[in-house]
Amino acid sequence: MGRFQVPSTALWVLGVVIAALVVPMLTFVLRERPWTMGADPRDSTNAPIRQVNTVYTAATVLELPYEDERSFVPRAPGQESSYLEVVAPAADEGFWLVHHPPGAGAVPHVRLLGRDGSVLASFDTTLGATLFTPSPSGDLWVDVAMGSGDQEHVLRYGPDGSLRGTYQLPRGFLARAITFDPDGGVWALSEEWAIDPESKEVHLNNALVPVAMPGSLEPPADPLSLILSGSFFGADGLLYRVASDGAITGEHTTPPYTVTSWTKAGDKIATYTLPEDVRPFAADAKGRLYAEELRPEKPVALGLSSLGDPANEVAVLWIVDRDGTVTKIQVPWQDLFTEWAPLAWPRRDGTLVTSRVSGEKLAVVELVPGGRVTVDTEAPFQPELTVIEPVEPASGDPYAAIDDAQRDLFRLVYSGLVAYDASLTPVPDLAKRVPSKENGLVSADGLTIRWEIRDGVLWHDGRAVSADDVVATYEYLRDRSYLPHGRPFPGFDAIEEVRAEGSSVVVRLSRPVGVAPEAFFPYVLPSHALPETTTVNPPVFAAPIGCGPYRLARWEDGTAWYLVAHRAGSRKPGQVGKVRIAFAHGQDALALYRQTPGPVVWDWVDDASVVELRKSGVEVAEHASGRWWGTLLNPRRKPTAELAVRQAIRAAYPRDALHSQVYAPSETSVPVDAHPVVSPAHDPSRGPVKGDDLETARSVLSASGWRSTPDEKLARRVWKRFGEVLEVEGLSTHRLWNDTDIPLEAMDAMQLRWREMGALDRYDPASLRHYEAVWRRGALSTGSYTVGLGVFPGYPDPGWGGVFDSGDVPSPANPYGIGIAAPRDATLAKLYATAKAEYDREKRAAIGREITRRAFDELVLAIGERYEMRRVAVSGGATGFVVRAFPAGVFSDVAQLSAPGAGR
Repeated sequence: MGRFQVPSTALWVLGVVIAALVVPMLTFVLRERPWTMGADPRDSTNAPIRQVNTVYTAATVLELPYEDERSFVPRAPGQESSYLEVVAPAADEGFWLVHHPPGAGAVPHVRLLGRDGSVLASFDTTLGATLFTPSPSGDLWVDVAMGSGDQEHVLRYGPDGSLRGTYQLPRGFLARAITFDPDGGVWALSEEWAIDPESKEVHLNNALVPVAMPGSLEPPADPLSLILSGSFFGADGLLYRVASDGAITGEHTTPPYTVTSWTKAGDKIATYTLPEDVRPFAADAKGRLYAEELRPEKPVALGLSSLGDPANEVAVLWIVDRDGTVTKIQVPWQDLFTEWAPLAWPRRDGTLVTSRVSGEKLAVVELVPGGRVTVDTEAPFQPELTVIEPVEPASGDPYAAIDDAQRDLFRLVYSGLVAYDASLTPVPDLAKRVPSKENGLVSADGLTIRWEIRDGVLWHDGRAVSADDVVATYEYLRDRSYLPHGRPFPGFDAIEEVRAEGSSVVVRLSRPVGVAPEAFFPYVLPSHALPETTTVNPPVFAAPIGCGPYRLARWEDGTAWYLVAHRAGSRKPGQVGKVRIAFAHGQDALALYRQTPGPVVWDWVDDASVVELRKSGVEVAEHASGRWWGTLLNPRRKPTAELAVRQAIRAAYPRDALHSQVYAPSETSVPVDAHPVVSPAHDPSRGPVKGDDLETARSVLSASGWRSTPDEKLARRVWKRFGEVLEVEGLSTHRLWNDTDIPLEAMDAMQLRWREMGALDRYDPASLRHYEAVWRRGALSTGSYTVGLGVFPGYPDPGWGGVFDSGDVPSPANPYGIGIAAPRDATLAKLYATAKAEYDREKRAAIGREITRRAFDELVLAIGERYEMRRVAVSGGATGFVVRAFPAGVFSDVAQLSAPGAGR
């Protein structure tokens, strides 16, 4: 088989235990766990600098429409859909597409498409088929997990869809990938992790077993004698070996990786190093190594994404040249089955093939490498103030931020047309005035709005800010289509034109948008630095240029921002001239807070660390973030589609148990609705939900025809009506595979109360993707929940929309809609429509209070439980760090920041 002369140590692949516990295929488990935020934030000596290096451009090659039961696009909420598994390059520049149709027993379906979208082949495979891998010769190779005799086998399909061969793998061999050597031979990869139970150190064992011989593609007579120590073959004809050894530290899931490439003669060509949790999988003809961060999900932290955000839908791909140069680009995170396929597939020349769902279409996208670009950076310095934040932005693009915590952080670097003060009142930022009908900047019909841009405001590179920059920002937002993204701001879809008129920017709308004067363009981008093409990783987003109060002087990848005061912006910094934003969460953040010299502010302190800090006498301040925790009762799904059932659940709500035993008094001290406490739309006159009234709950159900009936199997009474049993199913929202947002004690209390009420109770703490978009089958956005517990957006007023807004119900055409609890209620729909068109803030606030009464009290669509608290710890004498509710956040006004020794 033209064997590579790399020393073979592969017999262990069949299960040798080397003084350790061998866990077969542990990689599969590891890849389903969250990725971390990066290197230890305390070590910046060798911290890599955020760079661009190779610039990639995105080109949409095909758009495939929603068709039938074999559509690639998810159906409407509540309906079964296909699961996309593979979008991979085929020979002759075409594409293989593999998806799993809905229904039990459905087998994967394969299509081979030309670049013009023509269907060259369309065929079904077999149950259990996975690892769909295109070969350079044009065939498609597939692993079948359960073959005859409990052995995996590999299938070979021709480009016409015909089955051309079946190959048995050795007994006990579990395939992780399929790869092709330069002579045309076919190999399967096995991965095993050896774990020492005492030291907790792990060792990765990789081996390649031959599947088909070169030329004839016949199965080898004795495959075990040909096993190689290796991981995959690159398009450069080299064998790549992946090693990973050492202890798993912190929240990581693997040790760092070392990759070496070898010739057939046994000569080592190159060595690549990758950090923890970055798994290599391919190499192109130029020897560029491709690796993926194992999961895009970040550790659970307050302030992270909720509805309407593309969280967990974007992943990071690493491209490492032979000289060690690293390029990192964002790619869409695909469906469930991409645990078994790369995030993006490289062609021989390095062009990457990936896909994205947009509206009701699946787009096949190619990412084409271009020239190299290096951005300038400055040396690290001793900061006057250190601020610890939980999550590092994946990009310097503020509109690509995936949660409120990141959007807040960008307020340091960028300015918008309008900002908000502590009371969520809009105040001018780049604009001289907040437009209104009273000052003549909003037309009488509400369809034309003018913002006058301040004079003398400079970008961080010294150029003047102008109205043209707002126009360029709009063009950029309108044209971006590569990565998943929600709405950049409310009312964006109503914009018909954005134009510059002298020093003013004018927006023409298709319909009135009442919040437009204050909410449009919260971040203005520099026209001279924005990419002219669909660039995936433009330099401006590795070294952001804004006109905010601080200039980003240095970005240590995975570690920190170094910021320098910019005094020529619209919002002036205060005394503090040099700030370090350190990215850390949990125990890493706690250690950083305790060990960092000088003034430190720890923003978004996690619950466990709050306990640790208070034990040591540290004061932790609490402020409402503006978002609210609550229980949604789905009005579009049985049994909560019935008002009486919703009323009964509210009456029985275990308030005393939750408020006295689970939640902190600071969280539950005020009545909760869908608006921040400081918002004029918040209704302080409403009392908290009383709950704990089982008698009323039972009375309401009885009046609606439900009958309390003994159940011998359950040994208790349950409610029944016309043969239907009242069953309440609760879903707790998740951001990770292995963690929930809701304390277990709260889940237990809710479940116990439903049982006491007389309902069958079910609770699913393992359901995933609650906050995610329709195409990711989020439980909330698809309406597949009955009772949903979680954290939900809190907007200044209903002009922004809300979870009860029937005009923003999620759908394939509106995947990031947030109207997940919207009923078919004409009154509520009219209130939202009126608020969205109203330019008077006081009138919108009054409508908000009406919506609260209608949604919470009359229709019982939700139970407001508590406000999300943003906890902050301060040391070293820092002052002026003021927490405001979103969208103001904490960095909309930094003039008050002060620290001992700052400004000297």
